[in-house]
Amino acid sequence: YRITNVNPDYEGETLILPGRTFHGTEIRSFSSLSNLSNTNVKELIIPLGCKYKSNYPECSLERIIVEQSYESGLKYLNNAARLGIEVCFDDSITDNDSEMVYAPYDDGFYVAEYFGSGESVIIPASFNGKTVTGIGKDSFSDTGVTFVDIPESVTYIGQYAFYRCNFESLDMKNVKKIDSYAFSWSKLVNLDLKNVTYVGSDAFEYCPITSIKADKLEEIGSSAFENTKFTEAYLPTVKRIGSVAF
Repeated sequence: YRITNVNPDYEGETLILPGRTFHGTEIRSFSSLSNLSNTNVKELIIPLGCKYKSNYPECSLERIIVEQSYESGLKYLNNAARLGIEVCFDDSITDNDSEMVYAPYDDGFYVAEYFGSGESVIIPASFNGKTVTGIGKDSFSDTGVTFVDIPESVTYIGQYAFYRCNFESLDMKNVKKIDSYAFSWSKLVNLDLKNVTYVGSDAFEYCPITSIKADKLEEIGSSAFENTKFTEAYLPTVKRIGSVAF
């Protein structure tokens, strides 16, 4: 989905755009918000992963809070500053040593973005004294990474996290959930899902996977393994398989 307008009957001063999905379909961007000038909205909150390309009409907007790192978020803002709109970024932290941006989640952190140029990446088990528990949406997509070391602490891999990445194998270790499109169009050949119980829709589509091992997998989303290269798989624990999963 793309968000294009605001309900003209909305009377609140804070507008939170829908995060990640709407009716099960991903929200990737918003544009224009042309009737924002007809509302009393003073504060706009933009969710992580939503690309914002609005030119912001003359309106009562005073502040934009962006749930995204400064580096990745700034390039999508157009004339907000010219209109005197204050732009604030969330409490994510950029770490130049690991070349990653970390965002808080519950009592720990998840990797929100990798901005390095190295081909080998080691994701730390902790950051600033707290556990790193996930790999966020789009965090490594379209990078030149050929090797990633995922710590035991990571249990979740988000949407498009490794989209079109170049590694042929990956040790999943303690990952439990892999979200939609997480590895689609990557170069994975050998896949051992180990502790993974859920694979989202299109998660591995168009990967050249020739072998798969999944001892604890329970649910497979639609098109999760569509257009892969393996001809058989032993999935003893699977309870639900979506349409065109293979």
